[in-house]
Amino acid sequence: MQPAKLSVLLVLYLLAAVVVGSILAYLLAPALDYAYEKVLSRSVLLAAGLGLIPLWRMLGLSASSVGLSMLNGKQMSTAFVLGLLVMLPLMVFFIVIGFRVWDTRVVILSADFFSVCAVIFFSAWLVAIFEETLFRGVLQVGLRRVYGFTITALVVASLYAAVHFLRSDSNLEPTLWGGFAAVSGALGNMLSSSGHLDSFFALFLLGLLFSWVRERFSLWACISLHAVWVMSLRIYKELTVRDVVHPMREWVGEYDNFLGEATAFWLIFCFVVIALRQQWLRGYSGRDQIK
Repeated sequence: MQPAKLSVLLVLYLLAAVVVGSILAYLLAPALDYAYEKVLSRSVLLAAGLGLIPLWRMLGLSASSVGLSMLNGKQMSTAFVLGLLVMLPLMVFFIVIGFRVWDTRVVILSADFFSVCAVIFFSAWLVAIFEETLFRGVLQVGLRRVYGFTITALVVASLYAAVHFLRSDSNLEPTLWGGFAAVSGALGNMLSSSGHLDSFFALFLLGLLFSWVRERFSLWACISLHAVWVMSLRIYKELTVRDVVHPMREWVGEYDNFLGEATAFWLIFCFVVIALRQQWLRGYSGRDQIK
């Protein structure tokens, strides 16, 4: 597929998701006991999910080429453990500096906490399967056929980071075109001097990490890594509360009170470690060939 045609198809897909999601939210919002912005964001994601299969068929892809048919339990378990190892230093750091403290109101050995963890577990896997199938499955594979890995990873990571800011801080009124108002408000807020650029950059780096895992291993490894990130972060927030007047609060973005400059620096460090390890492995392989 030619680059221009591919770009037009992806733009039309995103526009269709916003239009269908807006109409769906307009119809559902009066009957649901949730804020309109939340109904709107979920409706757009639902529309995007329903459009995945038609999209990958138009791109000439299949479930196998997207990566959904190549289940690898070893890679998934390894990615799950590595995801925890990436998250734990940040979590411990925030507790050590006092930015987050244990919430004494939470009873860990209770039915309520168990049910919360069960909901988090299943929702984390659903989110991971949907987002990774869209971004590192359909989009990355489709773009990879036209562009190189570097350009593909940058584009996919940017889109991945951007969709997290679909929600708008403004109070939107239910309309048939509310999705476009939400997108406009979210982008304006993100790009403003007091917006969420720090959180966007952290999500962008995380997207690059997922793209590298997809290129190096498999889509299911990405899904597992994504799931453990979402799962551990949400459970962590259930167990701790933040200190809103802590002097280090500027290192954490207001988007979710976790992603921000500290996360970005940590991810950059992880990339450096990965690069050094890859260089060491290439050098080790070269020595073996000489012998």
